[in-house]
Amino acid sequence: MKPRTAPAWVALALAAAGLLGACSETAPAADAGRPDETPRATPAAQTPVASTGGATADTDGPAPVSTPTATVDGRAAAEVVLSFAAWDPGTARVSVGAYANVVESDGTCTLILSQDGRTVTATSSVAPDVSTTSCGDLGVAGDELTSGTWLATVTYDSPTATGTSETAPVEVTR
Repeated sequence: MKPRTAPAWVALALAAAGLLGACSETAPAADAGRPDETPRATPAAQTPVASTGGATADTDGPAPVSTPTATVDGRAAAEVVLSFAAWDPGTARVSVGAYANVVESDGTCTLILSQDGRTVTATSSVAPDVSTTSCGDLGVAGDELTSGTWLATVTYDSPTATGTSETAPVEVTR
């Protein structure tokens, strides 16, 4: 009797199954004895972060979010933070940077410089980013200022939020 052989399609199916198995997403075991392959890392768990508009980040939990509270007129109380305030002798101007803890594009920032009862202001439109609203570079030219210490404060105002920064001294030198 003649030995029986498998049809060609059986051999082809087995070869295809072997190739598909090699393309699978499972990582080889560390002790599989295949030194040319390293185990694949599994992706870290991602937690939604409220302050990024639904984006995800590798965290142990949600990031803390500073929530504005309501003011007397019903608008949210925005926290306004001075990021820098300085006299720039190269440009002969006071330059101040600030941001508010809200994300919106219809607000206005106002720099208020005061010294001995005199007040000088500068206003700028705002630029929202992922978690804050930037006031940009607020500045006042030196020819509007006298030498000495000026107190810098920035206010943020929009239809939905308002706030005022802490005051920072700026030394104007000539």
